[in-house]
Amino acid sequence: MTSYTYRFRKISHLNYVKLYESIVPHQYACLLIPSLLLLCHFNTEAQTISGKVLDHKTNEPIPYVNIYFNNSYNGTSSDIDGHFELNIGQNPGQDIVVSCMGYKSQLIQDYISGGYYKVYLYPQTYLLKEIVVLADDVSREKMEKVFLEEFLGRTRNAKQCEIENLNDVRLGYDKSSGTLVAFCSKPLIISNKALGYRIKYFLEEFEKSKERTDYLGYSIFEENTSFSKQEIVRIKKRREKAYFGSRMHFFRILWKDELHRSKFNVIDFGQENEANLESSIEVKNPNVKSLFYPDTLKILYTKNRVSYLYFSSIVIFTRKGYFDPEGLYWQGDMAKQRVGDLLPYEYIPTSKNH
Repeated sequence: MTSYTYRFRKISHLNYVKLYESIVPHQYACLLIPSLLLLCHFNTEAQTISGKVLDHKTNEPIPYVNIYFNNSYNGTSSDIDGHFELNIGQNPGQDIVVSCMGYKSQLIQDYISGGYYKVYLYPQTYLLKEIVVLADDVSREKMEKVFLEEFLGRTRNAKQCEIENLNDVRLGYDKSSGTLVAFCSKPLIISNKALGYRIKYFLEEFEKSKERTDYLGYSIFEENTSFSKQEIVRIKKRREKAYFGSRMHFFRILWKDELHRSKFNVIDFGQENEANLESSIEVKNPNVKSLFYPDTLKILYTKNRVSYLYFSSIVIFTRKGYFDPEGLYWQGDMAKQRVGDLLPYEYIPTSKNH
């Protein structure tokens, strides 16, 4: 997750970018046991889940763990004994992330209101290959530049982002393969002055090679309240500009079945005619829908913003614009949106400009 991981791959004659916002953890990262031990006082109106976070090796409780919905404001933390309770009513159907410094993050999926979950975390280990860096060829400054452009992006919003603890990021470069890797044992603290957010970002993986870039992580948002009234007006305008035509916007339109009323135009790239996405959407439950389209989609927003989308598997999504990116590959305008253009899923534009 954002949160994103993106991978270049060849499909027909197009190069696609894969972006992950919330990603199923690496098979050796963590173990979640969704024991579903329902509380004896089960109450569906409470709209909460509870549980305990434990160290997988020692079985000891882990205190002060972050439990939250990725790319949102909504979260909590475990107490000194590892216990937690989280309100799930605001983010129905969205995966829950469990993150702690020194451990691999984990997802709680397919949870139910009133459920009790034991979450076992594995310690985070960084398997660094022997990386040879010639000081005269690849300086820390050069590596930071590449990392920031690939991670935050190259947009105007991204250029106003600052990672306050950038020195905590470990960078290495393998000259033989042309691969840049980055690790951080602490959450990144990102100040996005353009969009008015402070983001705590748990970076799980980052690798930039000649062929592709992969990064994985999860984020918690909070409002930056230090701006003047005049600057807040400009921030709101920039947020709306970042939102309209974004992936979040696209999936919200699909959820409301308003594609034909919007400024999105979706074309079956192979057939060169309008794609019938509505018939490909299935309602899984009141909070979740799924979508799969067998061919490449060309997505136009207005006249000059063009993206391409390919499905490798069925994708679930929610009314807030959250989607499971596991089976999606993006190219074009939407693929340019990195951490510097992220908005929390609670964001609602004031304009009705579809």
